[in-house]
Amino acid sequence: MFQKHARLFWLPLLIAFAMVGCSRNDNPIVADGSNDPQEEALDLEASFGGYSYKDELPAFGDDELLDEENDGIEARDALEEDPAVIDLGARPGTKVYSVRLAWGMLEGDSTVTDGRDWSGDISVITGAVIVNRILQFEDRDYIERPRDDRKVISVVSHTAPAWDGLLLTILEPESDVAPAVVNELVIALGDFEMRWTVGDLDSLEEIIDVDDRGNQFSITAFEVDDMICPSGFIHGRWANTRDNGGVFRGRWTSRYGLSHGWLKGHFGVNDEGDNVFFGKYIGQGGEVRGLFRGHWGASDAVDNSGWFRGKWHNRNDVGGALGGNWFTRDRMMPPSVDEATDGNARPEFAQRPNMGFFSGRWIKNCDGSMDEETDPSDESGEDEAGTDAVPDEVQGF
Repeated sequence: MFQKHARLFWLPLLIAFAMVGCSRNDNPIVADGSNDPQEEALDLEASFGGYSYKDELPAFGDDELLDEENDGIEARDALEEDPAVIDLGARPGTKVYSVRLAWGMLEGDSTVTDGRDWSGDISVITGAVIVNRILQFEDRDYIERPRDDRKVISVVSHTAPAWDGLLLTILEPESDVAPAVVNELVIALGDFEMRWTVGDLDSLEEIIDVDDRGNQFSITAFEVDDMICPSGFIHGRWANTRDNGGVFRGRWTSRYGLSHGWLKGHFGVNDEGDNVFFGKYIGQGGEVRGLFRGHWGASDAVDNSGWFRGKWHNRNDVGGALGGNWFTRDRMMPPSVDEATDGNARPEFAQRPNMGFFSGRWIKNCDGSMDEETDPSDESGEDEAGTDAVPDEVQGF
């Protein structure tokens, strides 16, 4: 599952962010960790990396994170009210999957002017696919309506420096014929084509390189059972601000894309040589909702992508699990001149290395099955390419 697909194994999700702080931002993510006040306090040895159960400002006082419209808009898909779809969802045996798709320049690159046409279809063989949220369409991008076929979503989509995305729900009915039809999620966006067996959407996280300009396609998906345990998505900015470490910040949302709050954290290699990460999760008003910790690794030989897996805790016990993937890209920005037009290059635009994004998911510990801690640090192993494989016990949650 967590492999490079070219098969570059994925990586939210989803999602690209500008990496320079502004105005009231007390702790911006920047390329040079020595200039980031947050870096001065990073702790890789304490139980939760130095974070405490203390309330914060909304979005940790980061105006850029607060203002970004990452949650998109409600899609208002009329098929949600279609009697046939409602009946399908109510049938015993129908499986429900939540899927987050993103395509384009996922880490964001303001220098890109050569756009890409992604117009096409997203479909399933059987069942139904519903659009919950439109994540980041621009004015000329849209879903074709009315939707006459519950199995097909047709979109008009173009990207250049940014990305587009959708949050979907797939309903897969229990087959009443033998042998059962193999249901698939089929992506045909522009000249990019990919398909997954719907059953494989449980715990699926991938990012796929699409072209040599930096365009990528991301998918994060899981099977839903809200009667047992709520679950949702996490996504945001990831920055390798120093050798073998850095910081991240982002959003914590429901499976329908509604914001529950924000998270921030840091990662690195501790004194014992383990790849560890730590962080904090807060609600919409800044109230602390949990601390988290876990392990991370690289999935390619040049450390441009990888995985992270851990557990989040409240003051009393394990609140649940979280995990996903990250991606970064060394990017040289062209130098610019200042407003005085004196020909002097502005060094802050000369280089912004190792900026990227993360995307993943969370699930609540409803049945107590996560209470017993496991330490995957001795299980990371080296795969054939010399990169860290995801430990078996944290492959899924």
